[in-house]
Order: sequence, then structure tokens, then C-alpha cells
Amino acid sequence: MIKNVIFDIDGTISTNGNPVSENICLIIDKLKDCGVNICFASARPYRDIIPLLPVKFHKLPIVGCNGGMLYIDGMLIKASLINTSFVNRVVSLLDEIRLPYLVDGTNSYFISERSHPFHDYVKLSLGSVGENKELVYKEGVTKILILDYASNDLLEMIHEQLDINCQNININIHSTDSIFDITPANVNKFDTIVGSLHYDIKYTAAFGNDHNDMKILENVAYPFIVGDNLQVAFKHTKVNNVDSTETHLENIFKGLICQ
Repeated sequence: MIKNVIFDIDGTISTNGNPVSENICLIIDKLKDCGVNICFASARPYRDIIPLLPVKFHKLPIVGCNGGMLYIDGMLIKASLINTSFVNRVVSLLDEIRLPYLVDGTNSYFISERSHPFHDYVKLSLGSVGENKELVYKEGVTKILILDYASNDLLEMIHEQLDINCQNININIHSTDSIFDITPANVNKFDTIVGSLHYDIKYTAAFGNDHNDMKILENVAYPFIVGDNLQVAFKHTKVNNVDSTETHLENIFKGLICQ
């Protein structure tokens, strides 16, 4: 029996930053009506997640920043922050080498002077041009998103310049989008969900598509891997693409009503 379903969003139930399709939302509604707990878990901050979901889902548990933020009933329950002095060092280095970035606070964000198409996407979807650095630092920084991950050499240089191994942070590479992000250490989607929502993994299904979903997928009883980013040894259900997610959700629903 499946009692809980966890959804990554980008590349799993959403394509190219578009809102989740009406058909997938309808099936999620059916699962909720069957008593299934639903949780959305994304690398995005909450602010960037809710434009992709219908209003009726905004009060469901939503995990943002790869586990660094947890919202329930639309309220911030948990936020893990990066040391501000370290953030300042990262921003200074990125400015020096002219890499585009976006720095997320608990509510606001600021962007690099060097532009990137993702900046325009965020401005358009939020209707906001961002805030100044000092305001975001005052709120507390939850994630640094580097928007031009071109090579391993670049990542090694950043490691060396910032003494990454001695910092209390994680680096998450998003291979399909050629970006990576920096988040607080010991923070991930799985631990936030299980530790705060107390889902029993024996009765949990999860849909994900990238490395930041790995800990969830390898631990839950029913992992569904969307696309071809992940090559894993553990037993799972392969989902060809976002459109195919709908079919697998429908099968879960049919299994529930047959029990």
C-alpha cells in the first residue's frame, strides 16, 4: 500500500519551468482523496515553486532548496542557512570570474550583474526584479545558484579558491541544466521529509529525475526515476519522460482503489 507520494518538480512533473499539467494535478487530487499524503520537494525555493502549482496545492508540505526550507500550510516551518561571510566570499569570486548567479534568501533574492536567461525567467514568473544584497543577507541565505557550470575545471577552481571542503556546505550539480547550487551541509530532501513529516518509507513512493533526488529514491519502497539522468543499481520503475509520469500516477491510483 502507498500512503505517501513525494514529487520532485522540474523534469519530473514539470517541463521547462512550466506549471504542472492539469491532468497530473487531477490525478494528485484523486490520490489525496484516497488519503495519500502528498509532498513536493524541489531545488527551487518556495517562492519559485508555487507558480508551478495550482493554488489548491500551496498549503501541502513543500520542501525547497534541496531540503533547506519546509513549508506547511503556506507557513515557513524550517530554514537552513549558509554562513553570511562565506556567501560574501562566494559572491566576490563569482563577480571576479564573471559567472552569473542568483542568491536566495528566505523570502527575497539578488542576482549577478552578469545576466543570464534564468534571471529573466525568475523576474517574469515572480513579477519581481530582486532585492539588494544587504536585505537578503539580513534575511539569511538559503542557496547560491551558479548558472553557468561549464566544466569540472571550473568546479575544481571554485573548490580550491573557497576551500570548499572546510565549509559547512553541500554542492549539488544539476547536469541537465548545466548549473550547480550551494546549500547548507547535512541538508537534503530526504532527511527533511522523513525527519519533519515522519513518512514511513515502507509505504512511500517518490518521483525524481536528478542527483538531488537520489537519497529519496534509494530509500523509499517505490522509486520512480524520470528520464535518463540517473543510472542506478537499485530496483526502480523507469519513467520515460514527464508526460509518462501521468500514466504511472494513474496506475498508483487504480492500485489504491482496488485494495
